[in-house]
Amino acid sequence: MGNRPNPFNPATEVAFELAGAGKARITVFDVRGRLVAVLFDGQTTAGIHRVTWKGEDSRGRDVSSGIYLYRIETPGFEATKKMTLLR
Repeated sequence: MGNRPNPFNPATEVAFELAGAGKARITVFDVRGRLVAVLFDGQTTAGIHRVTWKGEDSRGRDVSSGIYLYRIETPGFEATKKMTLLR
C-alpha cells in the first residue's frame, strides 16, 4: 500500500493489508542494506494496518536525510519500497 507522505519530514506512515491473521515484519534499511529499524514484528489480525516511522534508528537517534528502503514480509508476500527523508 505504500508510505505517506513520501518524501517526508518528520514522520511517514507505512500501510499494509493482511487477508488473514498472521505474522508481519516491517523493517527499514539504508541504501547500503544496513538495518536501521524494525517498525513491527509480530502477529496481527486481518485487515489494514499502519505503522509510523519517525526517521529514527533502533536506538531512537535521528537518521540523516536520504533514501531509505522499507521491507514488508508476511506469509506469502514480500516487498521492498523506497522512501525519502528530508530534514
